Amino acid sequence: YAISNIGSIFGLISYPFLLEPNLSLQVQEKLWITLFVLFLVAYYYITSKLAPSITNTKAQTVKLDILSFTHWTILATISNIALISTTSNITLSISPAPFLWLLPLILFLLSFILGFSQKIYQQSFHLGLLCYSIFIILAGYNNFLTYNRFWVNVGLLLFTQFMINFVCHAELYKAKPKPNLLPQFYLSIAVGGVVATIFCALFAPLIFNDYYEFPVNLALAIFLFLLVAINNSKNWQQSAQFILISSVLFFLLITHVDRNYATSKNNTNNKSQNYNTYYPKI
Repeated sequence: YAISNIGSIFGLISYPFLLEPNLSLQVQEKLWITLFVLFLVAYYYITSKLAPSITNTKAQTVKLDILSFTHWTILATISNIALISTTSNITLSISPAPFLWLLPLILFLLSFILGFSQKIYQQSFHLGLLCYSIFIILAGYNNFLTYNRFWVNVGLLLFTQFMINFVCHAELYKAKPKPNLLPQFYLSIAVGGVVATIFCALFAPLIFNDYYEFPVNLALAIFLFLLVAINNSKNWQQSAQFILISSVLFFLLITHVDRNYATSKNNTNNKSQNYNTYYPKI
């Protein structure tokens, strides 16, 4: 799975910088068809070699575990909402710079690679980084901190998105099932992507009168921190500390949303014009 996402990053970076500027659409089409035919040949060869070993194995009954499937889907949904909302935030609110949308997607794929490798994930440390990054963003939104430089804003948003993605994907890997349940596992990851896309693209514009997708993302990130931290707490004192920290973060988030909701309510401009007033200006 890590190797497949390395291929995704390579394709994502190579197309706009190597293939698109140097090859016509006709050449790209022929190249893609040729590579896809080679893929089908390789797929047939590999599966034909594996067929005897598969038929000789004893069939195992696969039962759908609703709780596990829901857990996987929630983690995947939170991760994808972080990707979509952060991309919208930095490209619409901060800067419409060319190829800026590549950075969140690359970080999303990189978090899959690192999260599923389980070589660098330290739960307490990375949950702490996630908590601090959320706090710094909310402190800026509530005017406790000032960071008006372009790359500081972008870097902080991207770092927070990466931490959300990384924690979600590392926790997904920790919760991976036995091999006979892997189809359900990867289906839940795909379902999470669909749910996040439907929410951000269809439901959010109908529910909200402004761009509240990113505050929703922060609320889900706080929920993620609380869920993982309490699930791994050793005693009730630790759980109480995590609940207190999450409560403070939720309070800062609600204060920011409430203040900006009142501002946008008095603003007669349209939604696209309100976007730049909702988030801190550079």
